[in-house]
Amino acid sequence: MIQPKRDHYSIELRDGIAIVEIEERRILDEGIIQEMGAILFELTERQGVRAVLLDWSKVTFVSSAFFGKLITFDKKMKATRRKHVFTAVCTEIYESFLLTHLYRMFEFKETKEEGLEFLRQPQLT
Repeated sequence: MIQPKRDHYSIELRDGIAIVEIEERRILDEGIIQEMGAILFELTERQGVRAVLLDWSKVTFVSSAFFGKLITFDKKMKATRRKHVFTAVCTEIYESFLLTHLYRMFEFKETKEEGLEFLRQPQLT
């Protein structure tokens, strides 16, 4: 099932996996950050969504404020025992995850296909 495309993101639901493609190159605007946070938080509770893949392939810069939303998203996903993965994160943004030690919280895969394969694997308890 494909959700309508928004200006800042698009969502496709495939076999219980929400594939979120970020359409923004630069995530700086507070309104966009709030909107992205809201949709990610909503996905943590949506019926029929067992995992989330966040595709970063178009993103070249992200505000540190967005990292706060990602931390909350991670906590909500773990609280509901759902998996998530980030794919196609550019080197500059990944370095920010390294510098802030946030890379430890998230799973990263090079491609969307690798991310989907990871999410399809049974979750260890």
